[in-house]
Amino acid sequence: MGVKQSRFSHSRSASGCDLSFQTQLHFYYALARTLKNGSQAKHPRRGKAPRLPPLPLEVVHKILREAQCIHPHPSIACKWKAEPDAFLNDTGILFRPHGVVGATSAEPERKLLFASPKLDKEALSRMASVRVVTSSKDQGWHTEDRMGSSGSWSWFELGIVHLPDDDLSESGEGATSILSGDKYAKLDARTTTTATAAAAAATAPPPPASDNNKPLRWVSHYNEIASQSFQRHIGNEFGPDHDIWKHLEPGDRIGVWICAQFVGWECYCEEARILVREWYAPQLV
Repeated sequence: MGVKQSRFSHSRSASGCDLSFQTQLHFYYALARTLKNGSQAKHPRRGKAPRLPPLPLEVVHKILREAQCIHPHPSIACKWKAEPDAFLNDTGILFRPHGVVGATSAEPERKLLFASPKLDKEALSRMASVRVVTSSKDQGWHTEDRMGSSGSWSWFELGIVHLPDDDLSESGEGATSILSGDKYAKLDARTTTTATAAAAAATAPPPPASDNNKPLRWVSHYNEIASQSFQRHIGNEFGPDHDIWKHLEPGDRIGVWICAQFVGWECYCEEARILVREWYAPQLV
């Protein structure tokens, strides 16, 4: 379990002294400094060692990670914004954003909205959680189905993308930029492990047959039902215990899919961001 700010905003030490921390980050920093520098007993007995010996910084970082100390402030890993796309119909030239998908049957319709730049080993080692935030909406109207259901069938998914071209060189197409547009719209999440993971799993028990071809993508969030205007939607946080971290490897990208299901349902997006929170790892002096 992660350390919560409210629990440590005001506490009492073993010696009876009041301890106050303005923010969760202040508490993490104080904890890290104490682990690195050690602490002396208030009234040490002759010949007794310090109550807590100083620890190497590498050990401090491992302790903080085991305690799931995650930086409270997310950073924007990448951002996508719709660009108007002109098309001609009977009434003249109209404009529509690229971020649109509409369902025509009971089968889900989805397309890749965008994918992050390639992730290297160093970036992956720092990442503790990821989530998607969108400015989005559905078709703007809604009717109950025959079963009286009023659920949303307009949503976003987050998952893992891997381009074959990314294996050719470190500077492959789009290696340092996001992927978006019609060229990549039909790209689905990868379903098989890369050569690195396959070699590591050679001695491990085989996965269940049902998992062999399962796309590595998960539901992030649903749109508000029948909204006439774009709304800010904050997706589920994929924390340290989420399955995505079991599969992400260097060279992969994080992708966001825009989805709709059942006739009449649509999903519109004008802006989306991937937010990442990193493990707290201060560089103490």
